[in-house]
Amino acid sequence: ASTETVVSSATVGDHPIGLALFGSSLYVANRNDNTASAVNTSDMTSTSIGMSLNGSGFPFRDAVSPDGAKLYVANGRSNSVSVIDAQTNEKLRDIAVGELPWGVVIR
Repeated sequence: ASTETVVSSATVGDHPIGLALFGSSLYVANRNDNTASAVNTSDMTSTSIGMSLNGSGFPFRDAVSPDGAKLYVANGRSNSVSVIDAQTNEKLRDIAVGELPWGVVIR
């Protein structure tokens, strides 16, 4: 029988649910505290990305642009997708979308 072993971990926000990987950056959507986290997988340090979603955003799934420049986070309860600068981890804007977006895919 095979066994699974935790080899490393990082502290992120409350109820991490969505993951997106680009290079050595792992982005995590933290559902319960309206944040995302950027984790450097080389040393497992974590940076919180404040989403400013007025307490009801519910970040759920995320995706990174093909060039790694932007992170997109679907906010299920605010009917928006947040656009994050992946270099600075600053939110650039929110894009209004249809009702209850629970995921995002970038091609």
